Amino acid sequence: MKKSYSDHFTPSDFLTKASTYGAKIGKKGLKLGFTLYYCLMDDDTPTWVRTVIIGALGYFILPLDAIPDFIPGVGMVDDMATIAGALATASTHVKLEHKHKAAEKVASLLGDDRKDDGDPVVVDID
Repeated sequence: MKKSYSDHFTPSDFLTKASTYGAKIGKKGLKLGFTLYYCLMDDDTPTWVRTVIIGALGYFILPLDAIPDFIPGVGMVDDMATIAGALATASTHVKLEHKHKAAEKVASLLGDDRKDDGDPVVVDID
C-alpha cells in the first residue's frame, strides 16, 4: 500500500524542518508555510482544507521528494510550489490571525534584525 504525504506530517516535524531550512527558504516561503500551519491548527478550518494542508506540509517534511531538498539552489522549489498550491486552495479559509501568527513566528525564527522583504502581515495567495 502506498503511503500518502499526509502520513509524514506531524506538527513537531514541520517546526523542525522550518527551523532547519528557514534561512534557505526565506521569509516569504516560511510565511506561506506557517500561514498554512496556523490555518490547519484553527478549529474553524474544514476537514477537506485540513487534508490539503496536511498533504502539502507532509510533502515539505519529506527530504527525498521530486527534487531532493539537499540539492543547492533548487532543492526547495518543489516544496514551495506545493505549499503555494495548497495555500491557493485554502485561501478562503485563511484568516488575518493566521497571517499575523505566521509573521510573528518567522520573525522569531529568523530574527527581527533582518531586513523585511515586504509587509509582515500580508501573504500573497492570489
